[in-house]
Amino acid sequence: MKKYILGILTVMCAIPILESLTEIIQVALEIPKGLLSCHVIKINSELQDLQNKNEPINTSCIGFEVPNETYDDFEDCKHKIGFRK
Repeated sequence: MKKYILGILTVMCAIPILESLTEIIQVALEIPKGLLSCHVIKINSELQDLQNKNEPINTSCIGFEVPNETYDDFEDCKHKIGFRK
């Protein structure tokens, strides 16, 4: 009977307490990760600022040029709808 009562108390008290402790430990481990992420973000923004100062922004691709004229595949057709006569 003693073991039965001890088992019920374990299920009702100890397991939820252990789950809460593991959640607290997980949150405590997330804090240093967040601090490291903030530090990395600051360094990345500084590097991006330095790169923007040194290099002009050029968004064109190598070997690709946007044509000035528009070409229509159906220029020869007069856009007839229906059957041909």
